[in-house]
Amino acid sequence: MTVDTTENEWATVGERIRLARESAGISVRELSRRIEVSASHVSQVERGLASFSVRALYSVVNILGISMDSLFEEATARITT
Repeated sequence: MTVDTTENEWATVGERIRLARESAGISVRELSRRIEVSASHVSQVERGLASFSVRALYSVVNILGISMDSLFEEATARITT
């Protein structure tokens, strides 16, 4: 996996997190408070400019009520096609 592929995957994951967060009616600030990272970091992840730690990502999927698979299967499928 190249750097570009990893960046594209995180951009897709970030987009899916943003869509799930908005669907859940949770603000960036509220999500950041719940997972104990800065709102700026959440925003950067959603824009594909950063990534979450495993701990933070696990918290995100639990708070948003989505599966980890739903974030990465879609991203992987998009990259390989």
